[in-house]
Amino acid sequence: MLKQIYIKALAAIKLLDMKKQLILQLIIYLAPFIIFSQTTNQPIIDMHMHVYSGELNIPNPNTGKILAKNGEEHRIMSLKFMKKYNVVIGAVSGNGDPDIISQVIDTWKSDTERLILKGLFIGKKAGYPPIDLVRELITSGEIDFIGELGFQYDGRSPSDPEFFKYYELAQELNVPVGIHTGMGAPGTPYNCCPNFRLSLGNPYLLEDMLVKFPKLRVWAMHAGGQFHNEMVTMMKMYTQLYVDISPYTWLDAGNSELLDRFLKMAKEQGMLDRVMFGSDQMLWPETIEVAIIRVKSLDYLTNKEKADILYNNAAKFL
Repeated sequence: MLKQIYIKALAAIKLLDMKKQLILQLIIYLAPFIIFSQTTNQPIIDMHMHVYSGELNIPNPNTGKILAKNGEEHRIMSLKFMKKYNVVIGAVSGNGDPDIISQVIDTWKSDTERLILKGLFIGKKAGYPPIDLVRELITSGEIDFIGELGFQYDGRSPSDPEFFKYYELAQELNVPVGIHTGMGAPGTPYNCCPNFRLSLGNPYLLEDMLVKFPKLRVWAMHAGGQFHNEMVTMMKMYTQLYVDISPYTWLDAGNSELLDRFLKMAKEQGMLDRVMFGSDQMLWPETIEVAIIRVKSLDYLTNKEKADILYNNAAKFL
């Protein structure tokens, strides 16, 4: 009965403008989970997911295995793990050809009861789209957030004034922005991205942008990575700043040093209410499962703190 009500409600709101559509979609999808948020199968929002097309031939760095051999298998397995662990919303983007990635995400959206939020990856292979095109994509409802912003991979600071046009538009249209911070894969400057520099992942580089656009809804992806102290300091200064904790929710699962350092410091400083779950499952959809189990197993967090990270904080941010 509830499912039929949701389907009818979703069909009705398609007649509204884009911003109203997204707000009402969130309410419709989230309302039943808010009511039953104390159940063991609690809802989860994954604020950092990716899609791909073509062949996938890079082994999981934790296991050395390749489970999803192509983009279609990746989609099927990712949605399978989302359903298994009650991931009700996924914020999804990709870093390849924008047109192809857009079509792939549309397939995700049409083939699941999960709410898939569609992101616009900017930087790296995806390039830098004209601002008029980005405006059109947002106002038409084609995208729901701007991100992942991979400026670091191109050797650029997130506060480079050239990118202010994207932040200004996102603030105007009240669209969330997700920015890559921290590190990349070992050897990144020798492989895909010769201009990549670790120093450009420092969260302090977000400061000029945050001062210029105080009403921007922004989250630092990867929670600053190795710069955990800088990340918590930035969160204390700029109360609009959220983070996601991917991929340290699963990467090097036997060594949770980076994740633990950040979360313990954020808890000590009272910043956990702006920490959001993210898997950043990249080429390996099985890491969604590892990430969720890992967060649920952290003994220094209370059940409420875990629920806030896995769901409540992202629901508030969105």
